[in-house]
Amino acid sequence: MKPRFPDFLLLGAAKCGTTALASHLGQHPEILLSEPKEPYFFEKEFDLGLAYYWRRYFARWQGERLVGEARHRNLYLPYVAQRVHTVNPEARLLVILRNPVDRALSHWWHWYRGGEEPLWFEQAVAADIDRIQRGQRISSDREFSLQDCPLIGPYRTYIDSGYYAEQIERYLALFPREQLLVLLLEEFRADPTRSARQVVEFLGVDPDLLPAATRVRRNRARPLHWSRALLRPYPHVLRSLRSGGLRGRPRLSPETRRALEAHYRPHNDRLRALLDLDLACWVRADSGGGRG
Repeated sequence: MKPRFPDFLLLGAAKCGTTALASHLGQHPEILLSEPKEPYFFEKEFDLGLAYYWRRYFARWQGERLVGEARHRNLYLPYVAQRVHTVNPEARLLVILRNPVDRALSHWWHWYRGGEEPLWFEQAVAADIDRIQRGQRISSDREFSLQDCPLIGPYRTYIDSGYYAEQIERYLALFPREQLLVLLLEEFRADPTRSARQVVEFLGVDPDLLPAATRVRRNRARPLHWSRALLRPYPHVLRSLRSGGLRGRPRLSPETRRALEAHYRPHNDRLRALLDLDLACWVRADSGGGRG
């Protein structure tokens, strides 16, 4: 098979429904999504070349009109936009966003529930904001490595993963606005069929060939890895297990939610102005932040 560039990329953001949207797109007969869903090519395999990318992630191609991928870090990592543009300046770009407060909580829960994060949410957020204030953010001129932010798991990025405007601006500096489609997870959950149809129309394939969407599947946190939990000093995790406290994601206190809403307000205002988005559903979102 002759290597080809991706026709579209579902860029992110993390914990915003990329898995659910990719699942819908993967059901369209004219679309082939990469296998696995989240390639690392633009993140850390770029020097291996397009032939490697095609051979590694699109071996199942059988003549589909469009090929694409869904990797949430492609939105967050600042050097990826230039790499995407180098490969295909005509690529269609998809972004799905979520109330950043709820997104941060879901992101933390993913790692905490999996036994990778030792801190409770408020402490983890404070540590992450401290990282940001000390300037420990990933550079735009070199590839990310674990040494950039050696905190947990791969790394903590709960807070600045919700700085959506600055992430999208990197792409709009290279791509025309008409090549970008931004969805809100809250609207996608309310009417997944309508949102999925909007996406395939944007991509230019037949919307009538898309099976009706049912509900948005949630990308739940991984179950606790017992070997990791037992080998690490996580007494609070063990206490929560004994009490059954890890069965559902905790709700934010009103004080924590208000503090995070204040933190994100200038970033949301910047996003609203950049894309002329109606973010009213974020204001009306459940103050407890539904699971997902």
